[in-house]
Amino acid sequence: MVLSENIIEGEIYITKVVYLDNHLIGYIALGYFRENDRNIISINPIVVNPNCQNKGNGKIIIKDLIEKCVPIVNEDIDEFRVCISVKNIYSIKLFESVGFEKQNDISDGYQDYIYYKNDLYFTRGAKLHSFTKIIFPTNRWIKK
Repeated sequence: MVLSENIIEGEIYITKVVYLDNHLIGYIALGYFRENDRNIISINPIVVNPNCQNKGNGKIIIKDLIEKCVPIVNEDIDEFRVCISVKNIYSIKLFESVGFEKQNDISDGYQDYIYYKNDLYFTRGAKLHSFTKIIFPTNRWIKK
């Protein structure tokens, strides 16, 4: 797994590229910021190689990110967010399948997007407190 990190004006932007047996499975990008004294991770986008879709790889990538982003940003995370086009049914189903819930439709130029978030409370080095019903063999699928 290759991880690149850039820090821009106090916000952290990270892209995580995922390989299996030297084949690109996909990537996920996130931004870290603070809002109303809360530490927020914004996920955008997640891209899974079309040859690797519908095999659980998107769920594995999201779960791996959620479990490992605390040490990356070195902060307790209060909330994960993702904006998804209402036309992107596959992404909506993917994020709902790992516990994200629709909050509201966004306007002001974002009419085509639905806002999802999942409140999760982490501490540095802690295991995942939510998503306990979903266990994925990340070590088997994601090359480190």
